[in-house]
Amino acid sequence: MIKFVNKFAVILFFAALFSGLLLNAKNLGHEPSGGGDDYYYNYIAQNLIEHGRFSLNQTESTNVSEPLYPMFIAGIYKIFGVKNYDFGP
Repeated sequence: MIKFVNKFAVILFFAALFSGLLLNAKNLGHEPSGGGDDYYYNYIAQNLIEHGRFSLNQTESTNVSEPLYPMFIAGIYKIFGVKNYDFGP
């Protein structure tokens, strides 16, 4: 039984690795497409810092995401600044 489980785990691992490599090769050389939820997290975190509201605009609250990650990003912004691009190579 252990040998079967190990073989299955190895096959599953390589199948996942191969599919990931295939997807990356398909997108290689292309700009990443927009459409992620990073815009929402960033904007909510900025509104938390600037206006003290968990919202996408300044008038009404939002339920786009759970509050923990935007609050974490807001804490990072509070420490390092909202548009701090100074670190890096």
